[in-house]
Amino acid sequence: KEEIEKLKEDNKKLKEKLNEVELKEYSFTREEINLLAKCVEAEAGDYKNHKNSQKYVCQVILNRLKSGKFPNTLKKVIYQKNGNIPQFSVAYNGAMNRKVSTETLANVYDVIVHGTNLPSYVLYFYSASVEENWVNTLNTYSVVEGTVFAYSSKK
Repeated sequence: KEEIEKLKEDNKKLKEKLNEVELKEYSFTREEINLLAKCVEAEAGDYKNHKNSQKYVCQVILNRLKSGKFPNTLKKVIYQKNGNIPQFSVAYNGAMNRKVSTETLANVYDVIVHGTNLPSYVLYFYSASVEENWVNTLNTYSVVEGTVFAYSSKK
């Protein structure tokens, strides 16, 4: 009887924890996930050396998708231009034309399902080696594996 009570209590605690978990609500086709993974790998670099920056690049793209400040489809976010300037140059320079690695694809799936600790207001990233450019005026959230993750405001 004591064991049953303990199991009931454990079950109750588990249910409470599950209610606290924030589930991501994305619905992507296989083609969209592949497009996202290609963009992530082209922007952040290979999985072996850039696993964490890949996760953050992916999260920035998802943050843009949800923000209301950028287009509302994954494809439109990735191929968006501001004037004649692409938001993601890799979408236009051929860098996304190669097959994406299985590791990067798994990394992207992980971010889609579990998210990251990157706040939703972080909507930009750029190489730490970038010199004079408008992106340098943004607020830096974090620098990961040579990539700066930034925001214009916390709203």
